[in-house]
Amino acid sequence: MENIKKIMSTGSTHYPLGLHADLQMRLYALVKDVDPKKILLKEEDIKTWKADVNMESDVARIVRISELTESLNKKNKTRNQLITELFGLIRLAAKSPVSTRSVEGKRLKLIVDTYKGLQHESAAEKTAHIIGLLHDLEQEPARTATIALQLVPIISMLSSMNEEFNEVRMGRADERVDLSKIPSGKFIRKKNDATSRAIFHFIELGHSSANAADKVILSELIDKINQAIRETKTTFRGSKAQSGNLRPIPGGKGGNLPDDWAEEEDEKGKS
Repeated sequence: MENIKKIMSTGSTHYPLGLHADLQMRLYALVKDVDPKKILLKEEDIKTWKADVNMESDVARIVRISELTESLNKKNKTRNQLITELFGLIRLAAKSPVSTRSVEGKRLKLIVDTYKGLQHESAAEKTAHIIGLLHDLEQEPARTATIALQLVPIISMLSSMNEEFNEVRMGRADERVDLSKIPSGKFIRKKNDATSRAIFHFIELGHSSANAADKVILSELIDKINQAIRETKTTFRGSKAQSGNLRPIPGGKGGNLPDDWAEEEDEKGKS
């Protein structure tokens, strides 16, 4: 009796949304070019799955936007701290009883006083005005004064942080999602998991009842699907290993994987 060629479980309930959405897109890309009739499905079934895969991708991008916003807030806070520190050091130097320091401090104070309140400006204004401030401090004799007062390191930090902030801000602007009909991540990933499991079932049934030519096509499809699943598991395993959050499987099978992967690892290669 011929063994039924199986598609391994994705284990995707463990994945973060971005990785889950990536796997769904990879699975769809593998299945979409196969004639739906060969896997006992209709063209509408594949189109519906595609729409839901796209929806999950949009949800994942919303999460990405939220992460970028958090990063922006942290970088903006650091910019403010650096500006406050720089301005404070310059104003302190201007009041120094040491004449060489006070001369250089007063020279720089004339510049930074024109940027008073910089920390409280909008993100766009602040980014542009920091560039202007840095340009002014690079000109002589300001440049010599910053060297004399040992301000070059903090100025370099401000420059780097301003560039990082702007890169993240531009990246967030590139993430455009229509929020009007976006479901929750939990809902859409559960729906896509159910759909992909159903499609896997029909692929297996189609393979078992196919003629010789179609059996070769579907056998290769199953192999490719299993490879995509293994690669995703490897990616997930690597990220979890770095964070130290993997649980050993009882009996030591499969290495440090989530517990419900033990049976999947045992089944690998039996098809």
